[in-house]
Amino acid sequence: MEYCGNCGAKLDGGKFCPHCGAPVSSGNSEEGKIKTEHIKRNSSNSKKVIAIGCIAVIAVAAAFFFFRNPIADEPCDWCGDRPSIAYETSDGSTSYVCKDCSSECALCGDKSSRHYENLLGMIVFVCDDCYEEVQEYN
Repeated sequence: MEYCGNCGAKLDGGKFCPHCGAPVSSGNSEEGKIKTEHIKRNSSNSKKVIAIGCIAVIAVAAAFFFFRNPIADEPCDWCGDRPSIAYETSDGSTSYVCKDCSSECALCGDKSSRHYENLLGMIVFVCDDCYEEVQEYN
């Protein structure tokens, strides 16, 4: 397979590159081979850099997700199940809430989308509608 000496696109056998329009040299000149090999190597290196970049982004996102609210082997403040996620409250203490209690609105049973700290210092998960109602009372 031949490649364009200008942009590295695969050639179909014409006189011009179908991608960039550069004239294609007739025959296998040494200069064309060198350029093609250089483009192949740069393309391979670019793919490696992109792959490493993607892995780094995924690692940072995973670290942020996992260390934002650490998973604890403490009982949930609401139901007593384990494991739970630790949430720091305004007085510096920790409130623990399990996955089930954090996914359902504590007031109406719908899917929760927000959380707040109640007057007892516990983290409560609620839906948007219930959150607005709670904020009216505070």
